[in-house]
Amino acid sequence: MATPSPPTLSPPILYTPQDLRANLPLAQSIINLGNEAFKRSKLPAPEKWYLGDHKRFPTPQHLIDMVGEQGVMAVIHDDSVPFEGLRGKVIACAAILPWKGGWEGEGKGVEEGWEFKAVCVDGGERYLKRGLVGTLSKVLEEWVLERTDVEKRGELRLWILAADCINGVYWRKRGFREVRRKTQGQGVWGCKTSFEMVVFVKEIELS
Repeated sequence: MATPSPPTLSPPILYTPQDLRANLPLAQSIINLGNEAFKRSKLPAPEKWYLGDHKRFPTPQHLIDMVGEQGVMAVIHDDSVPFEGLRGKVIACAAILPWKGGWEGEGKGVEEGWEFKAVCVDGGERYLKRGLVGTLSKVLEEWVLERTDVEKRGELRLWILAADCINGVYWRKRGFREVRRKTQGQGVWGCKTSFEMVVFVKEIELS
């Protein structure tokens, strides 16, 4: 059996909300990736999560609204897999946007920084263990730093809102620390029972 050829991965490409509005096949491909990753993360615990038609992004407009006018989406394509309207299949993505507080708005107007959202990688084996999330994160951090008053702020704060039971360990390993948590009940993020929603932050000193 022939060995599958390795993917041809693009560098991270930044897309603004305007870009997403102008290229709906791209936006649809991103939400397909996000919805698949959202469901895949819950497969190990079907007793805890609804695995039916509950989607992270029902429509491209939900994605565009999430990014907002001040945010940006970073995408990695596999150029070896053609896709209609795209340079290649979307296999990893992450967005960054101004932090507006936690799930219920706690910290809004007090806590400063930027939030990572919709951090997703295709579940195909050829895309795993390639450091794609780290690559996307670095590019987004650089994008933010270009828009940050270094002398005024002194540090960059990056935020994550996560279900602790799904990816809390992942973000802790990447230098994020827990700020607060709250038990969320049935219906939130497609949960059947309850889970701990955690606010994480990572401070990067600016020199």
